Amino acid sequence: MNTSKNNKDTDLRKLSKKELSDWNLVNGGIGFEWSSINYDISLKSILEENAIFTMLKSTIRRTYKKAEIA
Repeated sequence: MNTSKNNKDTDLRKLSKKELSDWNLVNGGIGFEWSSINYDISLKSILEENAIFTMLKSTIRRTYKKAEIA
């Protein structure tokens, strides 16, 4: 999964509702595919990206709070 050459260039947030709704489960339900735009992503990638984002957001908040105290 995450092998389409367009994946890095595709921002799902910019797609129309019609494009977003045209998806299929793939690989036994562990990934999503938007064949009309040549995009696929695994559930693992989604969870990892969310975990990284959450960790970074938490780190930024702690750093900001330390700066406020100083």
